[in-house]
Amino acid sequence: MPETRSYAGKKRPVCGRRAWPAAAPARSGGAVVPPDAGAGGDLDVLLGCFTVDATVIDEDKTFRGHDEIRRWRETVTSKFTYTLTILGTEAVGADRYTVTVRLDGNFPGNSVQLRFRFALRGGLISELEIAP
Repeated sequence: MPETRSYAGKKRPVCGRRAWPAAAPARSGGAVVPPDAGAGGDLDVLLGCFTVDATVIDEDKTFRGHDEIRRWRETVTSKFTYTLTILGTEAVGADRYTVTVRLDGNFPGNSVQLRFRFALRGGLISELEIAP
């Protein structure tokens, strides 16, 4: 079980070094995870932020459940070294958020702006789609 902290009487997993969007946890009481939370061997913490039946869509590939999300982190997102800059956050519905980021790194093009669209269920991420 990942480490938890209490927020307004509710407990949630600590999902990486910082939660974002900053306003989402306060509104939803849910877990929000940066994409680099799995760095440095914290994959179990990352997985603890997702429901057991969560879906991640990235690079036109779909990953379902903890085993496939672990594989996604170990392969797709570990191909390159990058830094992430949060450009904006937006609540787009009940327990639905969009985080706009810029990735700068050693991948083709060196920089890309992406949107992380995610939904929370029971305080955990149930859907995550990463796309331009």
